[in-house]
Amino acid sequence: MSVYLSGNPVPWLVSGCGPEIRYLCLRDILRGACGDAAVIEEYKTLRSSDVCRRFLGTARGGILGDTKRFDLFGSGAMWRFAEAVARGYDRREPAVDATAEFIIRSCRGDSGGFIMNWKPRLEAACVTGAMVRRLLEAGFDDERTEQGVAWIRSHQRKDGGWLHCPVAGAMDVLRLLLFRRAGNGLIRDGDSSVASCVFASFECLMALLEYGQRRGGLEPTAASGAEFLLNNRLFMSNSNPSTPVCAAGGRGADFSLTGYPILLQYDILCGLIAVARAGRFGDGRANGAFNALIAKQNVDGSFPSERLERGMLCERRSTARHGRRDPWVTLNALRFFTRAGLVSANDLV
Repeated sequence: MSVYLSGNPVPWLVSGCGPEIRYLCLRDILRGACGDAAVIEEYKTLRSSDVCRRFLGTARGGILGDTKRFDLFGSGAMWRFAEAVARGYDRREPAVDATAEFIIRSCRGDSGGFIMNWKPRLEAACVTGAMVRRLLEAGFDDERTEQGVAWIRSHQRKDGGWLHCPVAGAMDVLRLLLFRRAGNGLIRDGDSSVASCVFASFECLMALLEYGQRRGGLEPTAASGAEFLLNNRLFMSNSNPSTPVCAAGGRGADFSLTGYPILLQYDILCGLIAVARAGRFGDGRANGAFNALIAKQNVDGSFPSERLERGMLCERRSTARHGRRDPWVTLNALRFFTRAGLVSANDLV
């Protein structure tokens, strides 16, 4: 067992946490020890499960989520697609395939970036990164995602992050909520005194990392994105809720608290995964986030869920889940440990 884990949570994940967690654990953590054949068989088991039927059975007209209000957290087509992919489903599922095609067809701007449900149809970095990332993860690696990757490359800022969003400040948010009108936030993109958005930067970086992994190399753009996170110490110290980190509404949070981000969200565990994927975990600027993560570990090697909020997977909003061992957060922690080379699959079987 690795010196970084106080116990082995894998038996709990694969035996007591349901078919989605079991499949993702085999796919992302244990593949090196169990082999591709075991992962393929486990996906067949997942597809035949009641959990799969219940989740994918919510599709209407073949599409998951609300197609008119497609950007709504929890119910819009973008959210339901991102959630499906995060749960392990991919384009082999007709509902996932149809939802992805709807998003590509209806939620892209003229230059290849993705939009939210506002007028005029202006692309935003946060949703472009999120959709390109989830499309790649679901198996949509074609000229359409290539266009999205090109958009992300072309909109990276000098600080290595991303900001591009037409909504900025309280009045723009109010106009968006009341009239679905985009604001004038795009003028801030060229203003170096305005910091990049942590949510947009994380989503765009993860899209580039996923794209680069499929091509066997790290893009310079992704390296700069990882540097942005490291320069900000993975936003470990963003404990002041008034700190503006979101271009749209100045939304701040204590990112040292762990959750399971699905769409346009972030925590330090996700930041650690990103820098590990970029080959930068050894950088000392990640130490604070790493030490904070280790301190959260339970005696059995599991990790707690400390944040249940918009943009995160919150299956049961109850104190029973909050603050105790959580399979999704534990899964993410193991993804980090294995990506960083701190734990191997053979350590965990």
